[in-house]
Amino acid sequence: MVVADFLFTRGNAEAKIQVMKSLLATFLIFLAGAIGIFAQAPSQNSADAGGGKKVFVVPVQGEINSANLYIVRRGVKEALAAGADALVIDVNTPGGDLETTFTIIEMLQKFPGATAAFVNPDAISAGAYISGATQKIYFAPNGKIGAAAVVNSTGADVDKTMKQKIDSYLIALTKTFSKEDPLRANVIRAMMDSEYVLKINGEILTDENGDPVKAAGSLLTLTADEAMREIGSGDSARPLLGAGKFGDIDEMLAAAFPGFVVEKIEPNGYERIGQFAAPIVPVLLGLGVLLLFFELKSPGFGAPGIIGIALIAAYFIFQHIAGLAGCEGLLISLLGAGLIAVEIFLMPGFFVFAIAGVLLLLVGLFWGSVDVWQMPDGSLDITWSSFLVPLENLFIAIATIVVAGILAYKFLPAKWVRDRIILGSKIGVIESEKFRGARSRSDSLPPVGTEGTALTEFRPMGIVEINGAQYEASAESGSIEKGEKIVVAGMRDFELIVKKSS
Repeated sequence: MVVADFLFTRGNAEAKIQVMKSLLATFLIFLAGAIGIFAQAPSQNSADAGGGKKVFVVPVQGEINSANLYIVRRGVKEALAAGADALVIDVNTPGGDLETTFTIIEMLQKFPGATAAFVNPDAISAGAYISGATQKIYFAPNGKIGAAAVVNSTGADVDKTMKQKIDSYLIALTKTFSKEDPLRANVIRAMMDSEYVLKINGEILTDENGDPVKAAGSLLTLTADEAMREIGSGDSARPLLGAGKFGDIDEMLAAAFPGFVVEKIEPNGYERIGQFAAPIVPVLLGLGVLLLFFELKSPGFGAPGIIGIALIAAYFIFQHIAGLAGCEGLLISLLGAGLIAVEIFLMPGFFVFAIAGVLLLLVGLFWGSVDVWQMPDGSLDITWSSFLVPLENLFIAIATIVVAGILAYKFLPAKWVRDRIILGSKIGVIESEKFRGARSRSDSLPPVGTEGTALTEFRPMGIVEINGAQYEASAESGSIEKGEKIVVAGMRDFELIVKKSS
């Protein structure tokens, strides 16, 4: 059967409506994905005007968490895409999650140009690590940086051995960032290790009163003036930590990056939405897939399919807000969904389209949360860690499908599920005393060769009536119209396989 014959020749108005519903659902996916993409698209601003060098300013404000992660990821990716020459992070944070801190530092290292931090006014704890991961650190007049000891989520000290491991790694990490500033590694260490005594050229660093700047048993926190303190004399004199002190970030940009076109990345509100949604994104995916499975197990196209599509679309939107893979995952998933639709509506029983569609759908869903970085030379930066979040999401989604499926089977009334969610809008009220099917496992099914009538259209599933009882069934091949005579051709998993009666 060709598509044109199916849609226009047969004159099946109900079939046309079902196909139109599926096409409408597909359009809604495109629309939802487009909203997510355009909501995150870079705005046209001063950085696009004319040539010249460009500097991007990315905020790191408030507690370090996924919202900061989203903004930094978006800012660095936009800077890479624009071919920016410099990247400045505008820091004002009391600290936060260590894992997120490491991720932000890793993102900053992907930028090949000049990097700097403007402490405006606080870079405390994790903020000190992030600032220390840039090439130069500038300060507002009331800037402060330090107090970077590692603690757990409640603020209590971590296990001593674990702390030593983390401190050792952070010290080594700082050294890799501060090759042009040999003092920085020692200063950052004094901020994280209470037992470390800050020494410069083998001598304990003291203040104007002769007291140690950082004595054993305390953590170092520097003010802007202390960070700009000159160490050494003559040609070897240099500031302790800072590269300069300025009234505000605009003054700093004008002095440190003269003539550069400035692009300031501003939080657009979607990052906040994404932050709150992040914990439930895999759950949305699992529920969406489960509802689509319910839809595939029922005739026609109805509420489960529409809700499932909406939840999967929300999954892609939130992943895009997080700055992960672009629209590739969405397009791959749409292609897979299209092949599944061909299997259901146009070529039921062929299976090749369904199998290919399911595989593409899974690939698209997985790719939708892969953190892909396109570098200035056109290469893609994808590491093993890029796949950790997708794997975690996939595991949570599968767990959601299993748990939600068990709960639905165990607690929802079978008649309510069957009549209201799956079948109510397709064939009207099912007579429960006549219904037999997958849940009626104690009942015998009619033998092969028994004749009956199709109560619904089959594309490829539906309901048949045989000897006064109603059964779930699947068409052996092709489609069966409502009201046609059928004959039992076999059975599978307590489900009848039927074909048109010859």
